[in-house]
Amino acid sequence: MASFSSRVRDGIQWIRPVLTHRSFWLAMLTGVAALGMFVLLLNFAVMPLWTRHDAAVTVPEVRRLPAAEAAQTLERAGLRAEMREQPYNPNLDADMVVDQTPLPNTAVKPGRRIYYYVNVAPREMVRVPDVVSLSEGRAKPTLTDAGLLIGDVRMDTLRTPYEGTVTRQTPQGGHAVPRGTQVTLWLSPGFGRNQVRVPDVTGLPPAQARQVLREAGLWVESPEAQRDTVRWQEPRGGNRLREGSEVRIHITEPPENWNAPPPPPREPTPDEESADEGEENAEDEQPEAAPAEPLPAPADPPPPPREPQEDNGEPAPTDDDGDADESSDGLFL
Repeated sequence: MASFSSRVRDGIQWIRPVLTHRSFWLAMLTGVAALGMFVLLLNFAVMPLWTRHDAAVTVPEVRRLPAAEAAQTLERAGLRAEMREQPYNPNLDADMVVDQTPLPNTAVKPGRRIYYYVNVAPREMVRVPDVVSLSEGRAKPTLTDAGLLIGDVRMDTLRTPYEGTVTRQTPQGGHAVPRGTQVTLWLSPGFGRNQVRVPDVTGLPPAQARQVLREAGLWVESPEAQRDTVRWQEPRGGNRLREGSEVRIHITEPPENWNAPPPPPREPTPDEESADEGEENAEDEQPEAAPAEPLPAPADPPPPPREPQEDNGEPAPTDDDGDADESSDGLFL
């Protein structure tokens, strides 16, 4: 306790000369004056330049103007135009500005965002055609003929047997959208190189069966029923197919020729095993067959018959037809 009080006394004795010195108070007054000058400069010089309090723009009147003309009017005044759609009112002109915020003749800073509200006319609704499984060349005209626009066309990771056909679309087929809506398409890259095992989806709802098959790398597009279950599929589960191959699922009863899968192989009995071993031993005891002897080479063909000759070595006389005499004793036939 005594040490603490002694420290306090020492501190007071040290600071007392400083507080009583004239230079300390002069420095303090100089610092306060400099801080005051900085605040005044910031408030009356810097901030007006930054906030532009002295600059003002009068908001023009854009009510009862078409939406496009209202946006141009606000931009020419140095303001930012932002449109807001209002529910259609049949008592007012379609695509006309019905209100604005801030109101006309209001003084605002340049670049202020001005909201204008437009009485948007109802758009004609069209139904999106389903173009899944169609080629790109057939899908695009089908969509444009329905009053829709073609958006992005992307390559899908989902493989199908048919390269370049549509695998997905957004919006999906059957949905009602405003005329002129863009439709995004995904195209199939075709078959893959890997072999995948076909999962067994019998007994599952069609939607879940399609999801399971597509996650396995296979293609399926039927049926669209949601409440029934898959009764049979082709090919059956357990088979191996090339990635992207098609598997068909059915919610109807299987046909008569659709047999159940073959039973698992039966374990052989001890008698059958001993019989098989006896047959193998008998085959091992059979003598090896002697090698076949080579066949004799074919004999040379006989020489052609020699023409008869007279004693003087000249050929025998011939008749008018060129035939030689056929008699060996000198008589003519």
